[in-house]
Amino acid sequence: AVTSAGFRSKVAVTSAVTPQSGRPSRESYCMARNLIATAKILDAIKPGDPRKRISDGDGLYLLLFVKGGAHGWRFDYAHGGKRKTLSLGTYPDTGLALARQKANDARKLLAEGTDPSDARKEEKA
Repeated sequence: AVTSAGFRSKVAVTSAVTPQSGRPSRESYCMARNLIATAKILDAIKPGDPRKRISDGDGLYLLLFVKGGAHGWRFDYAHGGKRKTLSLGTYPDTGLALARQKANDARKLLAEGTDPSDARKEEKA
């Protein structure tokens, strides 16, 4: 379903193994993804917009008016019991599709047990 603001409402239901018991649970509710329908919605943002961020779901969001005008892509995640935020670039230099790809790459690293922030630091070194 698409809301009047152009955002999709999604919740994925999957079967999963609970980490506490190791036994399959009946269903697991995953965070919704790809809530921003198109990049046209992002292009329509004007100065003075009351929103501080626009969520694309599952930790990815666009932080509005960073550095006085640019919008910054951010990815929130948890690693080692700590909440962290990874910067993925600025909009429009980093478009919606690229930001989603970068967030998916970070999710893959997390699934392997690697902190995406540490991986980035090692890349730059």
